[in-house]
Amino acid sequence: MLRQIFDMLCRSHPPALGVDSVKFSKLLYEAKIQPKLLSIGDAAFLFASNLTPGLYEMDFGGFIRAVEWVAQQFYSENGAKGTSSPSKTLPGIQHGMMKWQLSRHGEHNPDDRLLSSLRRFCYEILVHLPSLTSTWCEIMNSWRFERKQQLMKEYALKYCAATRLRATWIGFVTWRIFLHRRQRMREERQAAIKLQSFVRGRRQYLEYQNIRRITIRTQRRVHARSELRRLRAERAASLGEMDASPSVASAYVEAIECQDSCKA
Repeated sequence: MLRQIFDMLCRSHPPALGVDSVKFSKLLYEAKIQPKLLSIGDAAFLFASNLTPGLYEMDFGGFIRAVEWVAQQFYSENGAKGTSSPSKTLPGIQHGMMKWQLSRHGEHNPDDRLLSSLRRFCYEILVHLPSLTSTWCEIMNSWRFERKQQLMKEYALKYCAATRLRATWIGFVTWRIFLHRRQRMREERQAAIKLQSFVRGRRQYLEYQNIRRITIRTQRRVHARSELRRLRAERAASLGEMDASPSVASAYVEAIECQDSCKA
């Protein structure tokens, strides 16, 4: 903020690379510090003590030191705004600046008190000055822009997180569907293999039964033929014996006739 205020003062008419005594006195006058809290001579000495060596203008470092001194003297936490600090009770600004410099080196944590005074001086006085209205608008716009960037980053992080969660969930669901389908295909394949093996085994069993029946039938035919040949051989042998002994043949014929008569 102080950098923007310094740049605004440098760009004001007449433009320069630093802040001259007129611009610095105008700033103190608009802030109602001069001549109410700080006399014209003390303001001139404050400006002269923070000049850039060899120039009649304050650079940014000298401007910061002057603003820090004003904030520490009139807007510190020790006293209310518009009241003189204890260092101003002694005559002359030289003693006050010397005491302020010694206090900066001697305090345990002077940065906190100094920053508190600077914040109070900047946000309560400087930003409300008519000549620094554009600076305050730029600062507010920069804060809004930073806030928008922060919100956009948060939204981007949330969107990325949601996208990753959605992608992870879709990947998980897809993987589960793939596993389920693979398990179902495996089960269907196993069932098909079992059915094929059962059908193949049934067909082979039927072929085996058919071959077994054919084999049994063939064996029975072979056995019947061999038995027929044996009976024919026995009959032929018995007929040959009958031809060799007529008495036996006549007795055989009589026995047959007796059997026929008995049947009749």
